[in-house]
Amino acid sequence: MKRTLLATSIALAAVLAVAPAVISCSGDSYSKISFSAQDTSYAVTSQGGSAVAYGNNIYFINGYRGYSDTNGTANLWGDVVKGALYRATLNGARDEENKLLFRPQADSEAIEFKYKKGTDYFDNEINIVSSTKIAPKTIGTEGYENGGLFIYDNYVYFASPNNEKNKAGTVQTISTDFFMMPLSGGKPTKIYTTTEKVTTSSSAYAFYKYNGSVYLVVNEDKDIVSVKINPSKEKVDDPVFFKVKATSVYFPVKETYYKGIDTNTPEDFIYFVRAVTDDDKQNAGTVIEAMRPDGSENFKVSQSGQAETIEAVRDGLLFYRSAEVGNTKLRYTNMHNMLMEYSKSYKKAQDAITDADAKNKEVTGTFMTTISSDFTATYAFRSDLNSNEVFFVGVTSSGMTLYRSGEDDFIMYQLCSNSGTPKFIKNNYLYFAGSSSDYYRVPLFKHMDGFGEAQLLAENTSTATFGCDYAAGYFTYYGEVDQWASGYAYFVKVDGMEGAEPIFVGQRASSDIPSASEIEKVLNGDAN
Repeated sequence: MKRTLLATSIALAAVLAVAPAVISCSGDSYSKISFSAQDTSYAVTSQGGSAVAYGNNIYFINGYRGYSDTNGTANLWGDVVKGALYRATLNGARDEENKLLFRPQADSEAIEFKYKKGTDYFDNEINIVSSTKIAPKTIGTEGYENGGLFIYDNYVYFASPNNEKNKAGTVQTISTDFFMMPLSGGKPTKIYTTTEKVTTSSSAYAFYKYNGSVYLVVNEDKDIVSVKINPSKEKVDDPVFFKVKATSVYFPVKETYYKGIDTNTPEDFIYFVRAVTDDDKQNAGTVIEAMRPDGSENFKVSQSGQAETIEAVRDGLLFYRSAEVGNTKLRYTNMHNMLMEYSKSYKKAQDAITDADAKNKEVTGTFMTTISSDFTATYAFRSDLNSNEVFFVGVTSSGMTLYRSGEDDFIMYQLCSNSGTPKFIKNNYLYFAGSSSDYYRVPLFKHMDGFGEAQLLAENTSTATFGCDYAAGYFTYYGEVDQWASGYAYFVKVDGMEGAEPIFVGQRASSDIPSASEIEKVLNGDAN
């Protein structure tokens, strides 16, 4: 069966797949996993990452084992430890003023993990954080750097490399499986497997909550695939293929979720770039378009006649680069005027606001500083959702400089002399990856302690696709536990007392547990 669907302003050909969504696969079988149920009345934070906080728990990817699976036996449900989804519980209590939040205990400056006293392999006393297995599959894909854990209500959603063999006997790790797992325990449901022969191991994907349903969206070649999920019935609709001829896509992640959250922000739309066609008003450059995860409320965001690429969607703004003659400019917009015209739900929400000062207003601008080849990286952001102050950090070989948007741009100051790759901003600190697999953070504003110097958070970390993250006041990365185990999740407390030591929270795979003879050799000073 094939059917053509139309999205609002342009006709998007959407072909409904013939086969229904698969609930199980021949290469795997799914046993029940038992654990205590998650309290779903809390807010979810750090959505889409490798570590996601949900009230009194942090859900995290236990380690990075890689994604090779030559024989189809490395990613079987129930067998995976390193690379699987685990959960660790936090000390604290519900915030009485904002019951969506989990706060520290009365005698503590920050939320901390629950732990018990124990000893290591050499009988040294250590604090052991208890962790719980949630989904024993390899989480994530080879090219998606954010980790890709999404939580909505009672389900966690994730991707995993496909482990079935094709007719030639080759394991199809270039294809991707998507799952949902109940946070009250039970079996996973397979949502969708990407199209065979289309390599999706590095494709963008995300999960969205919209109009009471959860949507998976994934980029397959030049198409965007959308799958509607009804979690309460564990019902998965047939996938819809939007033939948008995308040259690139951008699927934003709204880091916070709770029941009833506003879904009319730029982060609630998905974006793609395409070449111009005869139907466009310009005959050169590219076109940036936006639409809902179900394909509705589609509109053109920018069509300037220049070659444009999406930089980011964050802080209620779309940032994009425009390659003008002789230079490249960084632009931004909150799309307010376009949303008022093309999004019925956005307009309805704005019309319902009686206080004129509380209504959204158009925020659009261009950084006058040319984005030249001297910049090895840029990171654009807004100080808060109610501010018109927009900034970007420009990284060169000489360090990082903060720019504020305005006439001719205002170069505020150099943040530090380090070069690197910005990852995210939390509590006015810019976190970035330096050289030699090191991670740092640097204050953004002069009134902050330690301004002008980068603080080293972790060094000589393990190379992992998803790198680093932040959840519940912890900076997370992947590193070496000891001489027998590396590539496991580590947590460093960055909110609270300074000088906190990294904490190994997860569990070792059996292959990373030393034997008695190996321990004895170390105790005897034999390193060989």
